Amino acid sequence: MIETGKLPANSIHIKQIIDFISGRREAVGIRNIMIGISTKDRNRVKKAVKELEKVGEIERTHGKKYILSGQLPKVSVIEVTGTDEFGEAIAKPLSWKHKKAPPLIYIKSNKSSKTRRAALGKGDRALVRLQLTQLAQIVFHCLH
Repeated sequence: MIETGKLPANSIHIKQIIDFISGRREAVGIRNIMIGISTKDRNRVKKAVKELEKVGEIERTHGKKYILSGQLPKVSVIEVTGTDEFGEAIAKPLSWKHKKAPPLIYIKSNKSSKTRRAALGKGDRALVRLQLTQLAQIVFHCLH
């Protein structure tokens, strides 16, 4: 029997799909999920992804890309909500649809940049690239 390197039909599990998506910081397309899956099993993978989306384990972002439910995408629109006890500006994601509280996003000052940008104040919105720090905080960089 010749081995093709593709996974056999009985080895596709929902947990494997969740583990694959959780291992990525950016959203994952259905084609990326199906790499290494034989052609016969691709419909089963699509059905499993749709079931996970229906149950709420994963959610669809822009287009046909998926992330874990409650995870922020790499690029998002945020709104500045105020400052913390140390005077650091904080924000929240604008499109947060979950029952739990949204994560706090800290503004990273870009002091080393040669270009000057107006500081964001309370109520301002911005399209930003989010980055998870070592302290499990989320900081952002403006994309304008």
